[in-house]
Amino acid sequence: MRKNTKVRQQMRAAFESWQASGMSQRAFCDREQIGLKKFHYWLRQFRAESVEPKTSGTFLEVSNNVPGDQDCFRIQYPNGVVLYLPLRACGTDLPMLKELVS
Repeated sequence: MRKNTKVRQQMRAAFESWQASGMSQRAFCDREQIGLKKFHYWLRQFRAESVEPKTSGTFLEVSNNVPGDQDCFRIQYPNGVVLYLPLRACGTDLPMLKELVS
């Protein structure tokens, strides 16, 4: 096993142990004899790995073409959630709807 892989595994275990401990980072590092700067480096690495990529916009689509129900606007969020908004809730003013949801 490569040294970097072994260090990563050790720091991942330390990171998970710290999360479960409820201790401050400083207290945990003192107890485990880990340098605080080293711990912060790995903390940033692991948090960056867990962040989902951002999409280019807030919404994927705004339209009033809902199959089988032309009385709604359909708004689809990047995470897959779909919102159907009745036309009577905002009239037929699509520019106003876009302004409200942006």
